Parts: sequence; C-alpha cells; structure tokens
Amino acid sequence: MGKTSPRLMYAVVKKNLTYILLLFISLNSFSQEGIEVIYKYESDFQKELTDGFMGKMQNKTRAFLPKIDFLLQATPNESIYKADVGLVSEGLKEQLFNLMIGSAKSNGIIYNDQNRNINLHEKNAFGRLYIIQSEFDGLAWKLEEETKGILGFNCRKATLEFYVSEEQRANQKREIVAWFTSELPYPYGPSVYRGLPGLILELEVHWDFGYILTAVEMTKSDKIEIEEPSKGKTIDESEFKEIGRQSSLRFKR
Repeated sequence: MGKTSPRLMYAVVKKNLTYILLLFISLNSFSQEGIEVIYKYESDFQKELTDGFMGKMQNKTRAFLPKIDFLLQATPNESIYKADVGLVSEGLKEQLFNLMIGSAKSNGIIYNDQNRNINLHEKNAFGRLYIIQSEFDGLAWKLEEETKGILGFNCRKATLEFYVSEEQRANQKREIVAWFTSELPYPYGPSVYRGLPGLILELEVHWDFGYILTAVEMTKSDKIEIEEPSKGKTIDESEFKEIGRQSSLRFKR
C-alpha cells in the first residue's frame, strides 16, 4: 500500500476539524437559543351559566380573554409567562379584571428555573403582592400514547389531575391535558404548567369553567433576557392557601 502524503493527511484533518467546529457552534447556538410563544384563550365551559355574579363574570371572561395575548418567553433553563393585556383592560375595574385573568391562572408573572428546581408566581392577592414559590418538578404528569399536530409539530398527550384545595370534592377537581412536542426542548408551557420533556403547545383545563390555551405564533431568538420576579413577599404554597383560608373566614363573618 502506498503511503498517504502529509499534505493529503493535513487536508483531511483540517476538513474534519472544520466540520466538528461548525457542528459544535451550531449545537451551542441552539442550546442558547430562546423562544417566544403567543397563546390564545378559548372558553370550554362545562357548566351552564346563571344570571348571578359568577355567571355574569364568566360571560365577560368568555368575551374578554380571547382578545389577550398570553406570552411565554423561554431559554433552555428559564422561562417567564404573563398576559400581555396592552390597552385591552381599559375600562375594566381592577378587581373584576384580576378575577377574569385569574380564572385562566394567568394573573401576575410566572417564572421557572429548572436548574434550581423552582417555580415562582408573583401576583396580587388578598390586598398584597406575593411571590408564591414551589418546586419546578412538582407536577405528576402521566404520558399518554395519543398524538396530534400543532403548528407543524408532532405533539404527544400528557394528563394531570389535582384538587385546588385540601377538600377532595368534585367541584375542586381539575383535569389537565397538555399537548407537548419534544422537537422543541423547552420544558415549559402556558400558565403554571411545566416539567414535560418538551414545549407545551396546547393546554386544556377541564372543569365547570374550563378553557384551552393554544400556541398560535412562535419566534426563536438569541436575545431573550429573563428577569426573575423580585417584588412581593415570598411564601410557599401552603402558606398562601392558609392566607386564603383566613381571608375567606373573615369574609364570612
């Protein structure tokens, strides 16, 4: 066998090193790339509305929330989510607006840091600003086999059940369906829902006044800067529930 010339060997090595360098740069750029997603609200009520306060509020909610952009900004390690209300909320009383936006669990600012395993929800409640802290991986999702396409991505179904209070009553139960895609490696989604192996593109919340949040627009960017919420008193979920219980008792007196 003839010997390979040093010049040929150098050319081959140079070509391979160039390929490896380009591959490394490409992978590193993707790992640092951020994404912005806009979700839209659609009501999915399972209960007939009455003429009382709750019925009137939910009618307004059904008409008002579809006008809002629900914005998620994410990097591989962090995310932040909030309702981009703009001028849409003008003319609404603040208390009514907070009730409506809160019915879609989208009031305030919701922040995730998966490296530190934290979820923060900064919001006004009971006359004060709070930051409610919980674990990022605290949701017990069940992965299903069903799939469907959303925005050109293959999405897999995941389900979750929980109760909004310690009382295991039927009207306290929430059934959640998330459609996520592993083609976008961001473990986040709209509202407080996160922790799946890919971005949630559609979220269904099934209860009396259920709703659906669906991704309608997506933009990738390497200029996303995410700032952790820092205003308000930091408490955990159990403390927040106790504050709510005490407030309810005072209201009933």
